[in-house]
Amino acid sequence: NNILDLNTVKNLDLSKSWWDPKANEQLAVKGKMFYSTGDIGLLDNDCTYCILFNKQLAEQYDFGSLYELVDGGKWTMDRMYDMMKAAARDIDGDGKMTENDQWGYIGETFNTYAFWIGGGDRIASIGDDGLPTITMYSEHSSSVYDKVIGLQYDKSCSGLAGAAFSSFDLIYSCFKGGRALFQFGAMDLISDYRDSQTDFGILPAPKYDEAQADYASTFSYGNMTAYSIPTTAGDIVRTGDITEAMAEISRYILTPAYYDITLMGKSVRDSESERMIDLILNTRSYDIGSILQWGTSFSIFDGAGESKVGTFASQYEKGQKGIEKAMNKYIEALQNMD
Repeated sequence: NNILDLNTVKNLDLSKSWWDPKANEQLAVKGKMFYSTGDIGLLDNDCTYCILFNKQLAEQYDFGSLYELVDGGKWTMDRMYDMMKAAARDIDGDGKMTENDQWGYIGETFNTYAFWIGGGDRIASIGDDGLPTITMYSEHSSSVYDKVIGLQYDKSCSGLAGAAFSSFDLIYSCFKGGRALFQFGAMDLISDYRDSQTDFGILPAPKYDEAQADYASTFSYGNMTAYSIPTTAGDIVRTGDITEAMAEISRYILTPAYYDITLMGKSVRDSESERMIDLILNTRSYDIGSILQWGTSFSIFDGAGESKVGTFASQYEKGQKGIEKAMNKYIEALQNMD
């Protein structure tokens, strides 16, 4: 009862093209929308996850066209992992992989979840009754988890902030310096590397396997901005008018300035990457479970490590009651609003 159901705000129309329809589809609970996003801001795009790849290293190791792999539905975790292992090199010859060496992949611990989403799973989904339901555990999601852990925490080729790299600045320096084949992170990296001498392309998160129908992308839940209206707003009709006007005008001013001029015009290096960005944004998934994080649901990913292979089922079983209890408390609060 601190923020309004946006569907009840006069003159605010979330069905319009300047609001993200996927948010409406995947975040509406019992028909209620408490927050949404779209053209009104930039962080919905900037915080969406993508993979940058070093074109020179991809050519040096004769990996062929990575864009063609994506187009053919063959860009998978196994393909990416094989390339990571092939490109990693102990440059300084000290017998261990450090921030001074060449990495197959660099990233952060959050990427465990981002890779897992790329494999086609979600912590929670909205059911036919309009209520959230926990969907994170299945044989498939467990298999995806194990594959992700193997890729993400292989210290011979995967360098993470807080482990092989003591800071994010060193992660950035590594990719800018041409010593990493892949970096997985938010799309704002594209603009960050605008002046980099390293030529790079852009790819979506890999699929679990070729049988997976579609690619899937996620976003940084802690940085992406959603928009709400507090119940304390003095003139709700006026607030709705202004919010809708800002969103609509941004559709024609803000988004083109960001997307066409800044991102595509100044930061992206090739037309193929432009296609990849469109694919990434069109396959973005809003996982309500990652946003509300009932119980220990998200810590299964955030607290992962190489020792967690084969433990997805036991971790979920251990936290299942708490996860469901927290979700049901949320549902009860919603129903009490009716």
